[in-house]
Amino acid sequence: MVWEEYPKHQNNSKETIDKKIWHAKHFLPVFGDKNIADISLMDIKNFQLFIFKSKLLKPTTA
Repeated sequence: MVWEEYPKHQNNSKETIDKKIWHAKHFLPVFGDKNIADISLMDIKNFQLFIFKSKLLKPTTA
């Protein structure tokens, strides 16, 4: 799969590769059936905004 092959070719440590694979597996499914080439910068920014807002809305324990 793409998310497994790309980091392997970036001369990263095993831990960094594992982290990048984990992030890609959780990031890419958000865009459903879109091809990677069809994901726009606006799609990514909207995703980041969604994550940011969801972190702000989580209740905190004191």
